[in-house]
Amino acid sequence: MNDYVGLNDEEVKNSQQLYGLNVYNSQNSKIIANSLLTLIKEPIFIILLVLLIIYIFQKNYIFLIILSTLLIIILIIHFISILKLNKILYKINETQKDEVKVIRNGKISTINSNDVTINDILVLNKGDKVVADAIILESNNLQVYEAMLTKNNNFVSKSNTLVDKNQKYKNNYVYSESFIVSGNCFARVINIGKNTEYYKANKYIKSDSNSNIQKKIKKIVNLFYLLSLILFIIFTIIFSLKMGIISGIFYGFNIMISVIPYPLIFISMILYPFNIFNLLNSGMLIKNLNLVSIVNKISCLCIDKTGIVTEGEMKITNIKTDINRDELIKHALLASSLTPQDIIEKAIHEYSSYFGLEIKNEREIIKKYPFDKNIKMSANVYMENNEYYIYVKGSLESLFDICDISVEEKFNLFNCKNDMINKGLKVVAVGSSKINKIEDDIFNYRINFEGLIGIYDEPRANIQKYISYCQNNGIRVLMFTDDNKEISSYIGKTVGINNNKNVLNSDELHNKDKFLNNINDTNIFSQIKLEDKVKIIQYLQNNNEIVATTAYNVEDIFSLINSNIGISFNNSPDINKNIASITCLDNNFGTIVNNIKRVKDIYKVFKRMKKIILLVDISIIILSIILSFLNFSIPVFVIVFKLLILIICCVNFNKQ
Repeated sequence: MNDYVGLNDEEVKNSQQLYGLNVYNSQNSKIIANSLLTLIKEPIFIILLVLLIIYIFQKNYIFLIILSTLLIIILIIHFISILKLNKILYKINETQKDEVKVIRNGKISTINSNDVTINDILVLNKGDKVVADAIILESNNLQVYEAMLTKNNNFVSKSNTLVDKNQKYKNNYVYSESFIVSGNCFARVINIGKNTEYYKANKYIKSDSNSNIQKKIKKIVNLFYLLSLILFIIFTIIFSLKMGIISGIFYGFNIMISVIPYPLIFISMILYPFNIFNLLNSGMLIKNLNLVSIVNKISCLCIDKTGIVTEGEMKITNIKTDINRDELIKHALLASSLTPQDIIEKAIHEYSSYFGLEIKNEREIIKKYPFDKNIKMSANVYMENNEYYIYVKGSLESLFDICDISVEEKFNLFNCKNDMINKGLKVVAVGSSKINKIEDDIFNYRINFEGLIGIYDEPRANIQKYISYCQNNGIRVLMFTDDNKEISSYIGKTVGINNNKNVLNSDELHNKDKFLNNINDTNIFSQIKLEDKVKIIQYLQNNNEIVATTAYNVEDIFSLINSNIGISFNNSPDINKNIASITCLDNNFGTIVNNIKRVKDIYKVFKRMKKIILLVDISIIILSIILSFLNFSIPVFVIVFKLLILIICCVNFNKQ
């Protein structure tokens, strides 16, 4: 890092006073105000107020009290719903609150994105969200995802040297709401809040907060409004000719009130969105109501094995050795880095720590052989009592190349290894030897083979129940993993994934015939690459499947982009959480499945209530017409009856 000093405290204060905070606007108060205004502007509310005025002029105090009470109850229910919704929205904002690293007073500090100001120096690394427009001062292999601004899903290479004055979005700038997908940079802020390119590009776009199902309800309600208006005019004319204009209007209102399906209106406006947003309290954040209809139709759920199906914590569960077990673990530890570099080394360190298998400090590492994916081994050479010792760990096949083992011993070890793999264990072979000199090539050593270590990633508790629910309710579960076929198949069988004996690996996916002949009967994919996930997702979508995909890592964002529903987790990088349609707040697969089930249940109940309300409304319309001709005053009784229907609907919703 160059010697960037950044702003000092006084400069930050002056800049914020001059330019304000780095915010677009406060949405919560607008949402609350709009929600209340929407209710008041609803025709049924206006009609009820008019009817209230009529009762005042008629001095019909009993009906006046009943109707006033009902209106007050409706307003109280709506106000309580707004307050609860406000709490949920606040929680959403807290969940999505962005933090950013900046250089101030010559030090790197982490601050809230709202506090970023002009001339701040942003420190941006892989997975970070860019929270303001900034010019790049220094960069290293920087690639940025800025589809939120440009609508282009490709990664864009950026650098302080890439200057193009004719380009709208310059490659020596990073822009607000974009994400760092690789590399890092230092960038000086030039625009914040409403002056950013993102705000300028989106400020005229009006968001529609209504869900698809609410829009359908609105169309039905509008037809009833039209019908009520037509019947109002017809019956006002008929009864005005018989009884005078005042009575004519009153009986016209009788029919109008009976036609309007206001329980359906209030359920659509209050109960339905509240139930969906309330999923946040169950650990899942759905970003907008339009996604609910898609969640309800999910037919394929693509999930990663590690951390979702399993705990994501490798533990040593099996040891095969002819030497002392503790000695074998110590030798595996000596062959590892002092700080764990991968899940295997982490498991070895944790096992050693748990059983108190400490390594004496007098050992000095003379030479390291880092893990190489081609030779599948790592090793360290130590000086002990003025003598050299080498400790090696890696795949069984690799250690065979530097061990003197008979054919019969190899055969037995292969069988032992396969037994472990068939139980879902990753297998690590360990060996060591006293050596005379240090070699440049690890294959020049001859070492003693000492044993095998089996490491297991335990499936999550109750994972079988959740996978079973999905598969029994028409949701196909597909598992992606970088394990080999045998381990993948064992885990799939353990957790109950259908067709768990059918496993395709990355190489087979690139064989067109193999892919097309097996993809529809395969739910487990081993040694999978990032591009393979996208290929599978796109194939499923081309076959009219609605695909939901989970993703932990920055590299998985194309899986999120290409899915109908992308699911991130609370500990996912910022870019994942912003691209994903849903964020699982407790990082638990069970939460995802439970809330998919809940959405489906809410959908079923809502559709059932809609049918009941419409059938009852049609019956009431017919009854009201008959009673009107019998000179029976019915508006309040109709309202009370429909209120009972609304209460029944509320009870049904609350059972979900």
